[in-house]
Amino acid sequence: MNIDFSKNAKEIARDFSRLTNNFSFDYKGLAEELRDSKDMRKLALHWLRVVASTSYRTDGRNEIAKRRGQELAEVSFIKKKIENLKEDVKMVEICNEISYDHKTLQQTFSKFVFYYIFLTATKKQQEQLIDRLGERFYLLPLI
Repeated sequence: MNIDFSKNAKEIARDFSRLTNNFSFDYKGLAEELRDSKDMRKLALHWLRVVASTSYRTDGRNEIAKRRGQELAEVSFIKKKIENLKEDVKMVEICNEISYDHKTLQQTFSKFVFYYIFLTATKKQQEQLIDRLGERFYLLPLI
């Protein structure tokens, strides 16, 4: 699968778009592949900030991602990470590009990001997420 964060923002967004525009998108495999990526950690938090914002444009295809993103952004350890998130122009540009994608692709990308956040959380944080949001909170319907 491989996402190369050394590319420019448009190319990275295009790579994510290409991957998510597939019924057999392996979000778990990609999350495992990027598990230790500092860039992916930053991108995940930047995307969560986008999805959870009141200005995020939704319709029936991605409104569940928005609601779930808002719930995730209120979990204490995630809220703290978002509050301490340093602005990263490249990550913001990637998020902007993805936010112009088809709403279904945004929903699929959000599922991947939510799972990535779960995967990279500590065991204690994972338990907190499950207690608050449910065991498979990251699953979003494919529309």
